[in-house]
Amino acid sequence: KFWVGLGLVLTAVAAVAVSVMTFGAATPLAMTVVAWVTLGAGVLTGINGIATMVEAGTGYNFVRDGVFQGNETAYNWYAGITEGVAIVGTAICGGWRKANAPRIKAYKNVGKFDYTNTVKKYFPNPDIVMKGNEFRPYVQSNWAQKNIIKYGKMIKDEFGYMFIYKNAEIGVNLTKNLIWHMLIR
Repeated sequence: KFWVGLGLVLTAVAAVAVSVMTFGAATPLAMTVVAWVTLGAGVLTGINGIATMVEAGTGYNFVRDGVFQGNETAYNWYAGITEGVAIVGTAICGGWRKANAPRIKAYKNVGKFDYTNTVKKYFPNPDIVMKGNEFRPYVQSNWAQKNIIKYGKMIKDEFGYMFIYKNAEIGVNLTKNLIWHMLIR
């Protein structure tokens, strides 16, 4: 029983960790919901694991015997479902984070990127520091850049990553910390 409980606790730790790491400004609403569900299932799985570990030493499982009033069938269903949701949610959140690592990095670094001379020449007042917020057209604002990166389709190309959202595009080179393309049609 102790080892089963420990396995549940380890599953819970993984679910809670990956769900917390998934939360963030670059995360779309659907993934935020998956992360919240994974977090909840992880916490419940951790409680079940602790209860099972306590049961190994005392014979009393405070969730099964207390909450479910000794109904082992109901408890086993509940524990299996919460553990299953925690495992599946961990896989989904982990996969999303891995697939979207460039998006997350680009989102977090908006406002810190340099701009190529090609980008600068297409915008007014090229002598003004483009990282500042004054005198910038819409596509240059940090808010607009973050939304294009967050909601846009991410495409890898020879220069880095393109983020295309509706009629706006941003090209980001994460290695050089550089925005090489910006466009609103």
